[in-house]
Amino acid sequence: MHPTDAVAVLVAGGGPVGGTLALALAGAGVAVALVEAPAVSEAPAAGRRPIALSVASVRILDTLGVWRHIAPHACPISMVHVSESGRFGMVRLRAEEQGVPALGHVTDASAIAAGLDSALQHCDGLVRLGPARVTDARAGGMLVESRLEPDLKAPPARLVAVADGGMSPLRERLGMQLERREYRQWAVVCNVVPGREHRGVAYERFTASGPVALLPMCGGECAVVWTLPETLARDVVALDDDTFLAALQRTFGGRLGRLSGTTPRQAFPLALVQARSLTGPRVVLVGNAAHQLHPVAGQGLNLGLRDAAVLAELAAAATRQGRDPGAPEVLDAYLRRRRPEQRAVVQFTDLLARGFSVSAGPLGTLRSAAMLGLDLVPPAGRALARRAMGLAGRQPRLVRGVMP
Repeated sequence: MHPTDAVAVLVAGGGPVGGTLALALAGAGVAVALVEAPAVSEAPAAGRRPIALSVASVRILDTLGVWRHIAPHACPISMVHVSESGRFGMVRLRAEEQGVPALGHVTDASAIAAGLDSALQHCDGLVRLGPARVTDARAGGMLVESRLEPDLKAPPARLVAVADGGMSPLRERLGMQLERREYRQWAVVCNVVPGREHRGVAYERFTASGPVALLPMCGGECAVVWTLPETLARDVVALDDDTFLAALQRTFGGRLGRLSGTTPRQAFPLALVQARSLTGPRVVLVGNAAHQLHPVAGQGLNLGLRDAAVLAELAAAATRQGRDPGAPEVLDAYLRRRRPEQRAVVQFTDLLARGFSVSAGPLGTLRSAAMLGLDLVPPAGRALARRAMGLAGRQPRLVRGVMP
């Protein structure tokens, strides 16, 4: 395919969601162009940001031939252990009780990026453009004309999928409005070495200052995602290693023995961001361009990958049937499929993030009792597990192991 030939879909943004969408469309025989942004200069530790991939996400990536590149660098989650500091309630979700080999896998952002790149390099029917950004996209009749920066020629497209991240310049250029609420919290991220084997257990511990997660990684390390008020987060990042590890140990406790060997810490601010509308004339928002979540429960990227799976399914079906993938009825179908789950996941993560911020009084006691009930009543635990695994409700074809 020549880079200036018209395509069915132009994907703006080559991150995990955009790359997955482009790969799924091309694999289904849809003419697609992927515009990939210039590499961002980051600290070496940035690529090691931990990512928890749900069962649904692993199945999507496996169907597309990506997972085999990531699997050697991913640690399976055998159990999720949720507790609250100073309270008796806890929730334990075990893989064998849910009938799956693992509740998910933990890897780092660089492994996902490398795995997608390997698959994209061997994908026929795909035009990769970049390094560049889509700075504007205007629908005229049956096609969208896009402008790239630097000034590369962009193919006209029936549909533009905006997947250029939470700070999406294209979304802003198109005037698509956001609802934003700051959590006034930052996430501190690093890796540590536990004194005891993690055995594939992912820990989420809620404390008065915010949740702290220790996630199992390959090589015996644990990834730390520690949520704190902004001022405290900055102070924690500035601590020397020994003092940081002592503070983390006090907060997390001794379930993994003595913690040591911390990597450099990163910190980033947290907010709940939702686009008021997911679609415009021949334009659709996916992934972080549509929604950004609190990292508690690790749902953000997983929700975006399901966005990509559903959009690929609908666009591929329209193309096979000789219909227009950018037509209003296709975008309306996308809204009907995605809005309910997006809202449910947003409410779930927001409830966790804000509901555990009040620890005193009757609410804390009730919450502790509810956690104990989830642990002791199998149907309740299964419902929670299916939501966390991305298996609640109607599943996209890619999750079922079928190309779009």
